[in-house]
Amino acid sequence: MYDNIDFGRLFDDQAEYGRKYGLGPFDESRLKDAEAYLGYKLPQSFVEFLKIRNGGQLSEEYSECWLTAIYGLGESKDTAYSIQDVFDEWKNDLECPDIGVPFGETQSGGHDMFYLDYTVTDENGEPRVVLLDNECGNSMSFVANNFREFIEKVCRKENLIAGTHPIKDEKEAERERIKKEVDDIDGNCSLCRGGIFFAIVGLLICLLFKKYILVAVCAVIVAILIPLERRFSKEYDRVKSELPDFEGEKKGR
Repeated sequence: MYDNIDFGRLFDDQAEYGRKYGLGPFDESRLKDAEAYLGYKLPQSFVEFLKIRNGGQLSEEYSECWLTAIYGLGESKDTAYSIQDVFDEWKNDLECPDIGVPFGETQSGGHDMFYLDYTVTDENGEPRVVLLDNECGNSMSFVANNFREFIEKVCRKENLIAGTHPIKDEKEAERERIKKEVDDIDGNCSLCRGGIFFAIVGLLICLLFKKYILVAVCAVIVAILIPLERRFSKEYDRVKSELPDFEGEKKGR
């Protein structure tokens, strides 16, 4: 799967921390224990990677990628620089959402992390890769469809965070959609009410000056706008009921 990757070039074992990230040869018992502790079955593309390279620090040559290290499987959950250790820290200590497995350290110094995000999987059931930012309310940005695609981007020295956009929570996205719809309907209500007001004022002025044709025109406008305003008002109430905590709720309706 990774025959075209030069692992000796990709990782730096001579750096001080490079030696700490390398956690020895891959072991099936470690994998079994780690998956039991994490509560996730690691994707095959990541397992195949770990069989070749069980953790390591990236070479300076790949510094523009934003990735600094990939965590490997430790002998236990307490093994420093292991996936299990980082998983415990980010889930329990930093109280990050339990979306999957943190695996990639970044240049942020611990403010964000590359994750295997199991909330979305590809056609082979492999989790996508996202960047989770703990300093920005645990916002997530899409990086790759799976780990293999992720590591191929790294090998091409791509900036993994360039052009990424936060992934909106589905509920928040729906909330924003409803808020926009409520605002649009409220705007239509305001236009109708404004039209009714000016049409009535115009009608009274035309009556005063005995401009009966214009009086009729104003009356027709009022007759059209009143039921239209009522329809928009009912629609406003219906849509707003889908969002009971709507921040922009109008008073006095």
